[in-house]
Amino acid sequence: ASVKKLSDSKIRLLDEGAIVGDDYIDFIIKKGTLEKFVEGQNEFLPNLTDDFVGSVNLGHMDFATFPFIIGEWKKSDLSLVDIDEDGRKGIDVALHLDSESVFVQELQRQPYDIGISSEFYYHVDWESTDDVGYLVVDEVYIFAYGLVGECGNVNSSGLELKGESNMSEEIKTLAED
Repeated sequence: ASVKKLSDSKIRLLDEGAIVGDDYIDFIIKKGTLEKFVEGQNEFLPNLTDDFVGSVNLGHMDFATFPFIIGEWKKSDLSLVDIDEDGRKGIDVALHLDSESVFVQELQRQPYDIGISSEFYYHVDWESTDDVGYLVVDEVYIFAYGLVGECGNVNSSGLELKGESNMSEEIKTLAED
């Protein structure tokens, strides 16, 4: 969706399941991971506090490189949503962009679709990783996200994952324990 359509609306921040790169699976977010994050049940990583304020940046550029924050989000802006009949969840976030920012204004002029890409710390489930041959994440701590052209989380940009139906059943049903 265009930035104009995204501003002050909800968009998918992250889904449980496969996170993809250019024709490969980057890693897998285990079922139940996002609910643990939102509900403050992380065991190894910090839990999100009610007063947390996360930033929105442009293209994952860090503040030292590009010292302009173009938006913000709070824990209250997050909502868990069901994404399939197997109980996997996604997190939607209310997008609050700084309408006074020259960068946001320029993005609003552009006709191009964009998405959002999460920035987070993660904890690895090494046993599941060994079982399936892909990195499996069982805890996340989202601290920021960036406006990007293409996302690893396919539902965060409207892009469809080509060949998803050809993914092995083992990958599709990972982390149902």
